[in-house]
Amino acid sequence: MTDAARRDALVERITSDTRRVTVLSAPAGYGKTTLLSQCHARWREGDVAVAWYSADDSRFEADQFFAYVMAALHRAGLPLPYSADAIAAGLPGLAVDAAARAVVVALEASEEPVRLIVDDYHRIASPTLDGFLDYVIERMPDHAAIVLALRGTPGIALARLRVRGQLLHLEQDDIRFTDAEMLAVLGGEAEKVDSAEVIARTQGWPAALQLLRLWLEGRDRVEALTHLTRRSSDLADYLAEQVFADLSPDVQAFLLETSVAERICAGLGTAITGREDSAALLDGLRRRNTLVTSLDEEGTWLRVHPLLREFLSDRLDVLHGERRDELHLNAATWLAGQNLLSEALDHAARMADRNAALRIMETAGGWQVALRGGSALLRHLDAEGAVCAETYPRVTLGRAYLAAQEGRLATARALLDRLMAVRPLDKVEQADPGLAVQIVCNDLVTHIYEDRPIPDGHVAFLRRRLDAPSADPVLGVLIRHLTCLAHFDRGDMAWCRVEADSARKLARVHNLPLIEVYAHQYLGLAQLRAGHRREAELFFRRGLELARRNFGEGSVQVAVAIVLLAHTRYLAGDLSSATDLLETTLPLIEQGEGWHEVFFAG
Repeated sequence: MTDAARRDALVERITSDTRRVTVLSAPAGYGKTTLLSQCHARWREGDVAVAWYSADDSRFEADQFFAYVMAALHRAGLPLPYSADAIAAGLPGLAVDAAARAVVVALEASEEPVRLIVDDYHRIASPTLDGFLDYVIERMPDHAAIVLALRGTPGIALARLRVRGQLLHLEQDDIRFTDAEMLAVLGGEAEKVDSAEVIARTQGWPAALQLLRLWLEGRDRVEALTHLTRRSSDLADYLAEQVFADLSPDVQAFLLETSVAERICAGLGTAITGREDSAALLDGLRRRNTLVTSLDEEGTWLRVHPLLREFLSDRLDVLHGERRDELHLNAATWLAGQNLLSEALDHAARMADRNAALRIMETAGGWQVALRGGSALLRHLDAEGAVCAETYPRVTLGRAYLAAQEGRLATARALLDRLMAVRPLDKVEQADPGLAVQIVCNDLVTHIYEDRPIPDGHVAFLRRRLDAPSADPVLGVLIRHLTCLAHFDRGDMAWCRVEADSARKLARVHNLPLIEVYAHQYLGLAQLRAGHRREAELFFRRGLELARRNFGEGSVQVAVAIVLLAHTRYLAGDLSSATDLLETTLPLIEQGEGWHEVFFAG
């Protein structure tokens, strides 16, 4: 064993622990046996008796397990009520309760601490053996402990042990190599690859690192580790033999088809594969530790190890390559329905059908996605080239909105004029009032960005829509917000505040953070126009908090909020604070925001 493969910190954690049971749960190739070997050596240095049994699933019977455990205890020097010859003969017919009592008696009779190790327990696990271990664990003396290593989760009474504080349970994330250990295992080969990519691709999987080290030997610097399972036959063979072959045909098929997704949950799994048992299959994968990792505390979303997913994707191409577009479409459609549009569009972009992303975005509401997720998602649309405005009016509005946001006002105006030429507003209002509201919204916002008065026709339209019932609550909120903008444009600050406050409350109810942020900002601007600087600053600060919470630092929404806040500090004579606020945000505003009021404030 090389020094690089030593796990001293983990060995110390296990061997110094005094709890009754230690469970090592991790997939194939995580070095469980190697780790236990190092623990065995450490225990023996401390005069701990160690009995070790490595399970073998070939023609296994329960009484064989009892005999093997007895043999391991006998080799460790513990007194047993059976002769060496009887143990060697396999103790045929030995009952479970009798075997369990014999083990407890032997552990009690030991004059030194004892550790009973059962490696690869998943190969032989059964309700009978789980019950045997539960009996021994419950009754064995305090100086004894049992260590189980397996690929899944054992069926013993883990919950009871955990509540009593008698369980040390180490899983995949606990056993994986640390970043430093990964590079140490690669040794001199680490200089040939990007260390960050090694960490991201292997995620501390010991077997993958050992195989990667062998693959790198004799090679010059490797620029990227993409398609590693294709380039390293050893790694592909290991995944095929030690991971994939160990799965049932149903699980194999499920993993192959869902390999198109970077993360998976039961609903997405059902959408991609059409299987109604996706939840059960994912739960089984999680319990078996089949190189899957939970991405949240509830275990709703899972991610397959990058190298296993790459292996599965390659095999999907070989076996069912013609179905890849179908699988991506299934995933994209479901994700769009869950408002996970970024992931939906990523799937659509991987399809041969160029219009798939356009159809998904049109169905999702086009530019309306910005109301919930900011304008970043709309950038997918700019990559699609020319778009038929008549076929995809909401997508066209999305492109116009993004162009206006980024200060490309000529482009925004051209897109809107083209749309209103093929879809006249008066006809759209009769046939599709919701789309009409969206057209007016984008045209009105673009007028504001162009620093042009809002057309009288738009004001009249908003008055009509305020009085008309709307089945879509988002459009109702939007109409309130647009009415606020129209009042602000015409200098009616009192009604601007009334409509902004109404839009703010409704936006919170319907989870529309972008409108809620804008409502706070217009409330602040209205107060500022009325000469109430302190009140304006309060609204700007609340808008900034909301922007940070929903869109994150570095977003245009946060930058806008900071500029408006800086403007109030400037008006208060606090030039130092105003300058500090503007230093990092003004460049972002210049690149990604075309709002005239914000430019003026900045």
